[in-house]
Parts: sequence; structure tokens; C-alpha cells
Amino acid sequence: MNNRIASWPILVCIFVASLLPVPRLHAEEAIGLFFDEECGSCSAQLNAGEQTTLFIRAVRGGPTGSYPLTQAEFRVVGMPGDWSVSCVPNLLANVVIGDPFGGGTDIAFGAGIEGTCVELFTCTVTASSSDLVRLAIVAHTTNPQFPGNCPFIRCNQPPVICAVCVPRGEAIINGPECTVATLPSTWTGIKRLYKH
Repeated sequence: MNNRIASWPILVCIFVASLLPVPRLHAEEAIGLFFDEECGSCSAQLNAGEQTTLFIRAVRGGPTGSYPLTQAEFRVVGMPGDWSVSCVPNLLANVVIGDPFGGGTDIAFGAGIEGTCVELFTCTVTASSSDLVRLAIVAHTTNPQFPGNCPFIRCNQPPVICAVCVPRGEAIINGPECTVATLPSTWTGIKRLYKH
């Protein structure tokens, strides 16, 4: 009897989670890596011993772009092990779990946050070499609920709650200029999601 009583909150949580929408891919939105606060520059030059600021932002647009952002889940890969990085989450976040450059992160904003270039994290990167570095946003988890195993955002405009798979953002340090902060290979992924 006690086991049944103790397990009902878990069943309620599972039921509520099953009601949340499954993320759908929207190319108009992205989680990007930028070297300016306006979401305009995704490349930088950095010598050994120098520091730069890297801004992790949600770029909003398309049909759900005007809805307040309530959550983002992602991971950043590609940072050399001998470089250092320290990140500070947006001060408006009420929940931050994990590390963007470690195992990944989940950041949430209770009431939501609006804008077309929404701050998620501000990071300080210190180089130990002048090597070419390619950073990319990837999925944080391998949750089978999310098709395509993608980085995603959630937004909320009652009565609509949306979950959006976003293209992988990219940044280049000590390499060629990048003009688009979304990886070109993402378009192949987009096509694959819509083929049945």
C-alpha cells in the first residue's frame, strides 16, 4: 500500500511530461555562438595567452520566434582540452543545470524572455595556442522523445507551448571568417527529418 502511495507523484510527472510537445525543426531559430552581443560575428582571432568573450545566444525567428523563450538545452563541443573557458548564465535564468562546455546544459526562464538575440550564457575563453578551433552546438541529451537528437528550445505563449529543434550553431577561432552561424550540414538534417 505504501509503495502505491509513494509512486503516484512519479506517475503524475510521467503523464505531464508526455503531454509536452515533441520538438520540431525550425531553421529560422538557432542556438548560436557569437563574438559580439548582437549575434553578428561567429569568428575571432586569438593568440596564445589571449582572452575573448564568447556569447551563447538563442536566435529567434519564424512562426514561434515571437513567443517568450522558456528553456534551452544544448552542449558546446570542439574546445581544446588545454584551453580554458568560464561561463556565466543569463541573470534572468531561474534554473541552470550543467555546463555548456562539459556534459551539456539546460537553462530555463520561468516567465520567459523575449527578443531576437536572447542571451543564454556569456563565456570567457582563454587560448593556450593559436590553433584553429571549430566550436559547435550539439544535442545535450539523447532523449528518445526528441526526434533527430537535436539542441532545442522551448517557448510559451499560452495556450501554445512549443518545443523547437534548432540547427547547430558554429563558431571559428583562428580560421576563416564565418558568415553564417549555423552549420551547413544542418540542412541535410532538416531534409532527413521531413522524409518519410
